[in-house]
Amino acid sequence: MEPEKLRYFLQGSTAMAVSRPNPSGRKQWLPDVAWKNVLGLENFEDLKEITGVLSSKQKQFQEIVSSTEPMPIIKAIIAEQYGEAAVSNPEATTETADDNATEAADDGVVEEHVMT
Repeated sequence: MEPEKLRYFLQGSTAMAVSRPNPSGRKQWLPDVAWKNVLGLENFEDLKEITGVLSSKQKQFQEIVSSTEPMPIIKAIIAEQYGEAAVSNPEATTETADDNATEAADDGVVEEHVMT
């Protein structure tokens, strides 16, 4: 594990303010402190898409938070986002994300994740 990730894992986000509103809104299934930590994960190259994925798959992430056995849900999200190979090979998620970005750029498509 990279030293920066280990530090983040142990300490969490040190940001004083939340840069974007919590997507769970009034339901508050995701505590603000957890949302702040998710936002901080964007600073890691291999996790830069995490807020977009969380925002687009809120129902699944809500199930993860409340589940006593979240791994099947997590694996389903990874498989849907990056393909079945990424479930057994986490390194494939970064490669697939990079490939998808390159393909989108080649097609002239720019995807933005907009939070509401």
